[in-house]
Amino acid sequence: MAFGNVPRVGHSARPIQVRYFQEPDIAELETRINEWLADDARREIVEIRQSVCQPKVDELTLIVSIWYIEA
Repeated sequence: MAFGNVPRVGHSARPIQVRYFQEPDIAELETRINEWLADDARREIVEIRQSVCQPKVDELTLIVSIWYIEA
């Protein structure tokens, strides 16, 4: 499994899917991602991206997108 700037498009007969996680609290974000990963350990993770959204001056939202191929 390799991570990088270029997603593995077209290398599999199974389609690449994406799952977004969004939380203001990093501990809650980590818990949600770990629970999702534990649901099916056979998922092949292709790409992970993260960003931060600031809808208000005193408010941050952490966003993680996980690009994967379902087993």
